Amino acid sequence: MANLRSSGSEQAGEHANPGPAQMTELRTQRLVLKPPTAEDKQAIVECIGDFEVARWLSNVPHPYTLSDAEEWIDIVAETASDEVAGFKLSIFMDDTLIGGVGLNHREGNVYELGYWLGKAFWGRGIATEAAAGLLQHAKETLPDAEFVAHCMKGNPASSRVLEKLGFRVTGELEIESLSLEAPVPCFELDLK
Repeated sequence: MANLRSSGSEQAGEHANPGPAQMTELRTQRLVLKPPTAEDKQAIVECIGDFEVARWLSNVPHPYTLSDAEEWIDIVAETASDEVAGFKLSIFMDDTLIGGVGLNHREGNVYELGYWLGKAFWGRGIATEAAAGLLQHAKETLPDAEFVAHCMKGNPASSRVLEKLGFRVTGELEIESLSLEAPVPCFELDLK
């Protein structure tokens, strides 16, 4: 279960239901999910700059540079106050940035889940824990939202994460991969 800490104050008797604009961090059993800052750019590059990480992400170039990290941090900062677009968080374990998790607004009330972890943190249930924490918060904040995801074929670990979260395959498509510089076959999934 995720615990939410938010900035801003809550008046007595009011129920806090902060959107992304007010969100400071989410906490799960082992993790802290919060927006990245300029201090995090080197850690982002070190984790996502690994081709074994980048190859499974459609919108991540390889090589991934400090300039790319700066651009990402700027995008997160610009959208943080947007109740629709502001769900872009970094994953921290023991005060170390180890990955990212986010929901990208698609259209209407549809949000696409995405996540990544530095290779040293694969296979420990971290992606599932982080995504579950974010989804729980999003369901409370946006009760009418629908959640979708895409998973590249050949990535059984990510398929298992999505299955554990309750996602089910609804179709197949190809998505352009920046790191592979080619279209890649993917599964489309939605959360039931």
